[in-house]
Amino acid sequence: MVLSEGWPQGKELDLLLKDLISSKRGSSEALAIRYYCQKSSSTRMCFILFDLIRKWSSTPEYRRCDEILGPLLKRLQKDAGVIKRLMYYLNVNKKISQKISISKLIYKSSGLTPELKKWAEKELKAQLASKGFDVGYDITTGDFVSVPETLYEILS
Repeated sequence: MVLSEGWPQGKELDLLLKDLISSKRGSSEALAIRYYCQKSSSTRMCFILFDLIRKWSSTPEYRRCDEILGPLLKRLQKDAGVIKRLMYYLNVNKKISQKISISKLIYKSSGLTPELKKWAEKELKAQLASKGFDVGYDITTGDFVSVPETLYEILS
């Protein structure tokens, strides 16, 4: 973890990961996320994030959001390609935990962008017009929250 923070572009981080994979020893999920945040392509980072949200929303009690939030936000702040892909996905996605988590990650990393504001207002209208509120997992806090609660937080 220290290498991923202090020397993210160093060859030592790559060597450590290769050793970890070849030895078949497990590593912490936080370490793997830190590595992906430093070394993966924008497209790959999105798929890793989608998979992480899916896994964590099914077994949230063992997750440490505080260990991965910093590296994820740093990656999003410096990679407009990931933000662009995530915004596209928000507009076509129907998965509740991904709506909540992705919108919060974009908001925490980039603020209320015009695209996020437009999506949030549209989604809030749809939520308020339905008979009940969607509730899902928020990867940024580790809590289950409603979509309208998330959208109010983003829009306020």
